[in-house]
Amino acid sequence: MSGVIEDISVNEAEVRNLSPGENSFLWTVSKGPCHLEDLVTVTLLEDFIPRGFSPNDDAWNNTFIIEGLNLPDQVVEMSVLNGAGREVFSNQ
Repeated sequence: MSGVIEDISVNEAEVRNLSPGENSFLWTVSKGPCHLEDLVTVTLLEDFIPRGFSPNDDAWNNTFIIEGLNLPDQVVEMSVLNGAGREVFSNQ
């Protein structure tokens, strides 16, 4: 497991640089004599980006799906090149 907690004093702190797979953190809250702990597990999926697709309605490789993205929390730029290396689509 790896990861960097941005600010341990904030209850909505961001964690960056997680390793693929399960990442476990022991969340501890203390105030005076009171003490509460909870184990939090975050599973980070491997990104899977297809190397190619052929949208020609032949029932094979017609769909291009990038697995593992969390779009509300990420910025993604994508370019699609044809067989000659010319850009035929781009989006951000």
